[in-house]
Amino acid sequence: MIRVVADSGCDLYKLDGFDFKSAPLKIIGANKEFVDEEGLNIREMIDLIKEHEDKSSTSCPNIQEWLDAFGDSEEIIAFSITSALSGSYSAACQARDIYLQEHPNAKVTVFDSQLTGPGLTVIIDHLKELLSKNVSYQECVDDLKTYITHCGLVFCLCSLNNMARNGRVPSIVAKGIGLLNIRIVCAAVEGKVHPIGQCRGEKKAKLQILKALISRGYNGGKVRIHHVFNEAMANDLALSIKEKFPQAEPIVQECHGMNSYYAEEGAILIGFEH
Repeated sequence: MIRVVADSGCDLYKLDGFDFKSAPLKIIGANKEFVDEEGLNIREMIDLIKEHEDKSSTSCPNIQEWLDAFGDSEEIIAFSITSALSGSYSAACQARDIYLQEHPNAKVTVFDSQLTGPGLTVIIDHLKELLSKNVSYQECVDDLKTYITHCGLVFCLCSLNNMARNGRVPSIVAKGIGLLNIRIVCAAVEGKVHPIGQCRGEKKAKLQILKALISRGYNGGKVRIHHVFNEAMANDLALSIKEKFPQAEPIVQECHGMNSYYAEEGAILIGFEH
């Protein structure tokens, strides 16, 4: 059986019916380390980090944590969040090289998704379909090389404070977002945060998101909507996508630890295929 491994930036801790392991990212703040794994109290994490004004940060899974996730499997397909903003991909590749030295007959492929959250989840959803059809390891790998290039991520944020503090976006971009109900709509471009525009209020933000999805080639295929304590807007957006594309089947869920930290409360992230 092919083992699927991903860092916790995919917002998945388990994958029912499949051999799946998560390599946890960590959030450091409020004099604590929060491990992004099942059982993490995200509400508590966000509140504590807000309460403490000292610097907070994140760290990627280390090499040993990737090796632990690989276990002793003979066939492994692994995914990381974008290498443009994290060292997770580099650590996974180093773990792969060590693993292959110790297991010379194994097959290990590591993909840099150039995405995070629901964008990465869409890719894993596609792999689930391949595995359900008993597609061979090499066929899965070859298919994913192309499929990943047809996946995207659009997101709407109420704050860029944590991204700016950790150098993920320039401070000048973060300034003013969140004040007077200002939202920023962004897209992932070559793995980096690319601002599309600013607007005031959720209604205008939803329209910008839909426009961004369509302009990036979305036409009713796979779409996942992840949110940070903003289920109402996520469900409203899902309905709007369904109205525009009746064949679409949006899936809504909460962001897990790392994405909740960086996207911050109120955020909406949309992963899609095009």
